[in-house]
Amino acid sequence: MKMLKVPCLLLTAVLTFSLFIAGCAKTEDEAETGVPATVDKGGSEADNKGKPAEGGKNAWERWELPSKTVELLWYVIGSTEQDDQDLVEEKVSNYLSGKINATVDIIFMDYVDYMEVMGTKLAAGERIDICFTSGWAGSAEYKKNAGDGNFVPLNDYLKEGGILEGTARILGEDFLGATKIKGINYAIPCNKEKAHNWGFLARKDIVEKLGLDAEMRAVKKTSDLGAILKKVKDAYPEMISLVTATGEAPWRLLDWDTINDDSVPGALYPDGRNNTVINQFATPEAKEHFEVMRDFYLKGYIRKDAATYTDWQNDLNSGLGFCVSQSMKPGKGVEYSQGKDYDFLQYDVTEPVMSNRESDGSMMAIPIASKNPDRAAMLLEIANTDKYLNNLLNFGIDGKHYKKVPGRENIIELTDDAGWRPNITWVFPNQFMNYVMSNEDPDKFVNFEKYNLSAKPLNSLGFVYDISNTSNQISALKQIVNEYTPRLFSGSAKVEKILPEFLNKLEQASAAEVIADMQAQYDEWLKNK
Repeated sequence: MKMLKVPCLLLTAVLTFSLFIAGCAKTEDEAETGVPATVDKGGSEADNKGKPAEGGKNAWERWELPSKTVELLWYVIGSTEQDDQDLVEEKVSNYLSGKINATVDIIFMDYVDYMEVMGTKLAAGERIDICFTSGWAGSAEYKKNAGDGNFVPLNDYLKEGGILEGTARILGEDFLGATKIKGINYAIPCNKEKAHNWGFLARKDIVEKLGLDAEMRAVKKTSDLGAILKKVKDAYPEMISLVTATGEAPWRLLDWDTINDDSVPGALYPDGRNNTVINQFATPEAKEHFEVMRDFYLKGYIRKDAATYTDWQNDLNSGLGFCVSQSMKPGKGVEYSQGKDYDFLQYDVTEPVMSNRESDGSMMAIPIASKNPDRAAMLLEIANTDKYLNNLLNFGIDGKHYKKVPGRENIIELTDDAGWRPNITWVFPNQFMNYVMSNEDPDKFVNFEKYNLSAKPLNSLGFVYDISNTSNQISALKQIVNEYTPRLFSGSAKVEKILPEFLNKLEQASAAEVIADMQAQYDEWLKNK
C-alpha cells in the first residue's frame, strides 16, 4: 500500500482562505481537471459544466468524466492493512476510473493510532482526501477539527444539484441537521442504525459450557456481572473475565448524554428526567461504578495493565477474554463474530435511545488540505449510492473473499480466503446497502428500521454545542479526563483517593464554567426548538 505524503499550504494560510476558496475561487481539483466544483460561483455556463444533468437514476451516472486521473487518499479507522489490499484497491480504482477518473489508496489504521495521530496530520496540512471523524475519535474528533478549519464545508455539495445530493436524500435533513455546526455540515454520517444501546458480548462456548446464558440475560448493570465473572475466573483462571482497555470500558453502560463528547464534563441523564447539565464524573452513579470496577480489579477479573492497555480486540480474538462491553444493535453478536476464531453472544443491557451520538458516531470528512475535494465528494457519493462499490469496500471480491448464496443475491458466505476482512461495515458509507451474511437474520436491515423506531429520542437530540467560547477550557479538561479516567474505568485506582483529586482538578480547570455555557446554549436551543 502506498503511503504518499504530499506537502500542502501552511495551515494558517489554509484556515485564512478556506472559505474564500470554497465559495469564490476555483478549487485545486478544478484547476487540475477542468471540472468545476458544484458550488455557487455566479451561475456562469462554465460553472454548470460539472453538475448532474436531468434524468437518470443516480447523479454519478450523469457526471461528465474528468479529464485527468487523480489518486485519492482515504484514511479509515478500526482495521489494519489487509493481505489483499493491492488487489481490492485495484478493483475499486478500475471501477471508479470510468466514473470519476480516480484511483484510491485506502489507509487503514487501528483505533489507538488513528485517534492519536490523525489530528496532527490534519493540523499539519498533510494531503488527505477523505478521513473518518466522529464525536469520540480523539485527535480526529469532529467538532474540534471542524472548528479549527481542518474540514471542507459540505453544504454546497449536499444541496440539490450538488455532488452529494443523493447522499443528502438518503440521510435526511434530521440526521444531517444533528451534525451541523452553526448551520454547516463538515462531514457526512454513515447511514446505519440511528439509535444505540449498550450491553456485553460474551464468548458463546464458555457461556454454554458454564450454563451462563440466563444469568447474562438478567444483567441490568455492570455490578450484576460479579457472580458471572467469578464463575469464569474459577473455571478458567488464565482468562480475563472482563475485557477492559483504554477506549473500551463498561463505564459506557451509564450512557450519559454528553453535550460535547465523552471526555469532557457536561452531560444529561439519558432517561430524560430533566434538562439540567451536570458533571457526569461527579455523580453518585459514577462513584458507585468506579467502586464496582475497583472490586472486579482486585478480584482479578480485569487485566492488571488495563489502565494503559489498548488492544482489547486482541484479547477477544486470541481467546484470552470472556466478555466486553459494546454499543449494541440488532445482530451485533453475529456481525462481530465474522472472521473470528470464536463466536460471541450479544446481551443487551440498556434500552435503545436516539441521540446525537448516532449522527456523529461514524462520519467521513474531506480535509481542507485535499487537492481534489470535488473528486473526494464524488467518491463518497458513489460509495453511498452504489451497491457494488459499497460491498466491494466491505467484503472484497465476489468469488474470492465471499460467494453469493444461489438464488439469494443479497445473502453471502465468506470464503476461507481472509485476504480482505476489514469488518468495519459501520465505518464505510451506507450500511443499508450491505450484503447480509448467511448466518445473519435475512431481515437484518428491516430489524434496523424497527430498532430505530423503537428508540426513545433524548431531549437533546439535534442540539449541537458550539465550543468557540470554551475551546481552551475544553482542551484542558480533556487532558485531565484522559489522565484520570483510564485508572477509574479499569478499577486500577483507589477510588477514595483518586476520585476527589480528579474532581478537584476538573473544577480548577473551569469545569463549572464550561457546564454553565453548555446549559445556557442548551436552554436557548430548547426555547427555540
